[in-house]
Amino acid sequence: MKCRWHSNSGRRFTEGELYERAKLMYQKYTIEGKTLEHIARIFGLKSRERVRQIIEDFENKQKQLTIRLDKDKIKE
Repeated sequence: MKCRWHSNSGRRFTEGELYERAKLMYQKYTIEGKTLEHIARIFGLKSRERVRQIIEDFENKQKQLTIRLDKDKIKE
């Protein structure tokens, strides 16, 4: 299992945990309408800019996933 180091908390996050955290941030931002600053406080991040980056990365990964699925359907 691949882990990444998270310097703020002093523990390791697996890729699955990072995905779930990004998913929760995205949901709080889009569905619940929370501000980036509020989300940063909830997840213990130092800046709203980092939250914005995580949400943007999550959106990009979701777009790539849907593109891959569409290509697989075309091949069939």
